[in-house]
Amino acid sequence: MPDYTWITVIVIVGGIFFWLTADKVYQSHLNTKEHHPTLFKLTGFNVRYIGDREKWVKHFRIQLVLVVVLFVAVMWMNAVLW
Repeated sequence: MPDYTWITVIVIVGGIFFWLTADKVYQSHLNTKEHHPTLFKLTGFNVRYIGDREKWVKHFRIQLVLVVVLFVAVMWMNAVLW
């Protein structure tokens, strides 16, 4: 049975990092929308909420939690079931 502890810790730490820097990520996405509209249309993240910082950050954090929980669940199931 492989040990996935180190990669799980890295994902959780990464999630915490992005949680704490959500405002800077929002500002980066807003700058991309203003300066590179074509690129933003291709890679837009939470496009519906880009005009409202609070909603964008809220939905970014919700998605971040869902991704981390899903990843940890898959790693746990992989470790337990295999």
